[in-house]
Amino acid sequence: MFRKRLNERRVSGGQQFFQPSSSCGDSQPPVLWDDKFDMARMRERAAQWVMMHDHPFTIVEEEGFNLMQKTRMPEWEKIMRITNKKDCVSVFEIEKKKLMNVLKNVNKISLMIDLWKSSNQNIEYMVITGHFIDGNWRLQKMVLSFVHIDPPHTGVQVVDSVYKCLKE
Repeated sequence: MFRKRLNERRVSGGQQFFQPSSSCGDSQPPVLWDDKFDMARMRERAAQWVMMHDHPFTIVEEEGFNLMQKTRMPEWEKIMRITNKKDCVSVFEIEKKKLMNVLKNVNKISLMIDLWKSSNQNIEYMVITGHFIDGNWRLQKMVLSFVHIDPPHTGVQVVDSVYKCLKE
């Protein structure tokens, strides 16, 4: 049944793909499009997936992951962990530029700071989220910084991290 549904989604001229929205607060519906396989785009999506779910870079080298991808996309090429790490940094830099463009028109911003320990890596993080009203009078929420922070979390250490984030 599952295979039949997948085959019904095939259209002439290429595979039909589902494109998720670029940001969680985006109100536009997802887009379906017909396109040829693009390994560069798949590498970008793999990097986003790794960062979104806090996976190790090595997950893209695992046999099961690559078998799953190759089953439906014969053009799939294995991604090495070093390549995945570089792709993650590239995605981060692109998103940072987008954020800077959005914040150019913001006059006031409210900051929220959250500290926690990653369950699968046992590393402690700090995230700084900014809340602001955009030009259309809608409340926006964006992650401004996501950094590793060593324990203990003293007030001075937290303030230094916030200052560094705002300076960047």
